[in-house]
Amino acid sequence: MISTKKILMIDDDEINNFLASEWIKMNHPELELQIFTDASSAVKYLDACSSENFPDIIICDLLMPGFDGFDFLNIYESFFFQKYLMTRIIVLSANIAERDRHKLEAFACLTDVFIKKTAQENFQIIKKKYLDEL
Repeated sequence: MISTKKILMIDDDEINNFLASEWIKMNHPELELQIFTDASSAVKYLDACSSENFPDIIICDLLMPGFDGFDFLNIYESFFFQKYLMTRIIVLSANIAERDRHKLEAFACLTDVFIKKTAQENFQIIKKKYLDEL
């Protein structure tokens, strides 16, 4: 039996979200994808998750209006990280300035940082690098 892996994606780009969702449905039905277009809604979702339903991987865009990826990482590290050490946190952003890279280094909860490619390429890399080991 294939175990379902849970992915939470936080990205304000609706087109990217649609493409990611469709690609996963067609190619990896064993993956359960939950998408939020803002980080504050994702935090509320995580707060309501049980241990059994908590995501295996969280993919977060860095640059979003309002409550951005840095805000999410701060909250995640303060309230969720110690309880869910096995969850992988991946920043996936179109552009990451050098000063932002330095800020990201301070987050113990952060597993990896990727520059966005196509939705298919992003998920192939993430699946190969992280989901296959879970």
